[in-house]
Amino acid sequence: MANSFQHSTDTNIIEWPHGSRFGDATNMQEISSSGVVTYLGGSGIQYGEIYAKDSFVLSTSVGTKIQVSDFNANGLSNGGITPDHVNDHISIGVKGTYDVNVSIAVINKSAQGYRIEFDVYTNNGTTQCLNVHAHRTLSGGSTDIGSIGLNGFCAFSSSDTVELWAEVDTTASRNYIVEDVTMTVKQIGGSTG
Repeated sequence: MANSFQHSTDTNIIEWPHGSRFGDATNMQEISSSGVVTYLGGSGIQYGEIYAKDSFVLSTSVGTKIQVSDFNANGLSNGGITPDHVNDHISIGVKGTYDVNVSIAVINKSAQGYRIEFDVYTNNGTTQCLNVHAHRTLSGGSTDIGSIGLNGFCAFSSSDTVELWAEVDTTASRNYIVEDVTMTVKQIGGSTG
């Protein structure tokens, strides 16, 4: 039926001629008859971010993954997401599928060139989000600056922590600075199992 409409008995759903409203008087979602969703008050999707702007923390890697510890600020958040730049992770409060985005500017501080990899892991490096991975070769001379972006969908459980990890492709010591970095998560779907 193309034009059928069932009236709700839920007192948190307010029907109006142009769509429906869900929630209470201060926190609600409004869905217009054309499908436009508007969030009012503190309602909305689960999201959170941590970032660093103009960080100058020198990191050294020797061919094993290390957690990126350059985050120096919590960004915006909503719902059960808790950004925690002190521990360099974002805590998930609601099980579901999330869109993960990471943007990085990294500076080589070694005389030699090398390849650096960045990956998103959960729970202190226990489980890798395999599809959120990128690498880049930085030339030597202690001046090369590279930009790297990571993006993908990951399934998280409530109480997971989401972290960024780095690794270089050599067992020799390599120095770098993650000068600017932003990591965001936003829920895009429910539980996947």
